[in-house]
Amino acid sequence: MYPIQLNLSDKRVVVIGAGNVAYRKVQQLIKEDIQSLVIISKKILPEFFEIEYPKMKLFTKCYDSEDIKHADIIFAATDDEDVNHLIKQDAKRYQ
Repeated sequence: MYPIQLNLSDKRVVVIGAGNVAYRKVQQLIKEDIQSLVIISKKILPEFFEIEYPKMKLFTKCYDSEDIKHADIIFAATDDEDVNHLIKQDAKRYQ
């Protein structure tokens, strides 16, 4: 892996997935000055509901390509290889 730094100031961030990996990413994201944080997953770890971050929205649902239409930054953090591939393909259309 190659570590990178991103300026997330005023960015719309979408995280697809709400397991342990997504939780670690979100813990870092909420420290940034992002415009909005949307988390989408069929199953959401209970720890997500304990996060107090006014710019965060949780959606318990399956991923749909429309979910990332207006995103500036997308994190595919599911344990489903097919869904992660679909997110990658959809991102090419919108990003």
